[in-house]
Amino acid sequence: MTDATFKSLISSNRIDLFSDNLHSLMNDYYESIQKRITDNNHMVDNTSIKYYQDYHPFSIYYANAIIDLGFSEFKARETEIDALDDELINHFKRYFYKAEIKKIYSSEKFLIHTSSFKNRIYKYDNQIAIFTNKRNVIAKEINENIQMAENENP
Repeated sequence: MTDATFKSLISSNRIDLFSDNLHSLMNDYYESIQKRITDNNHMVDNTSIKYYQDYHPFSIYYANAIIDLGFSEFKARETEIDALDDELINHFKRYFYKAEIKKIYSSEKFLIHTSSFKNRIYKYDNQIAIFTNKRNVIAKEINENIQMAENENP
């Protein structure tokens, strides 16, 4: 169910057809959790952009080079180094010969921000699992309510 469907249930008073428990679960998810998901998505996007631009620029350089070879953006991000030819691998290695790049990747700042970014990813992944579980509970409850209604009114 989408947020629009939930709002439609409320505006048409069809939400009253569901149990109080289910109504409460849906309300919690769509009035609270859905907003947190959207906010978190924006925060993760902003954090990711800042991290890759300021602390791990090779990841952008690498992805762009793979895309320039004709791979999709998704494929570029999952392409293993073994799938690349020696010329491109050497090209990537030369990137790290630059003094300013060496400085970025050997700094404490890089280590600290990488650790922090990984921590954010773990936290966000955990939130996604919690939110997915809540959404699955709602879906199960809705299906049970529909089945009960169908059994009562064959």
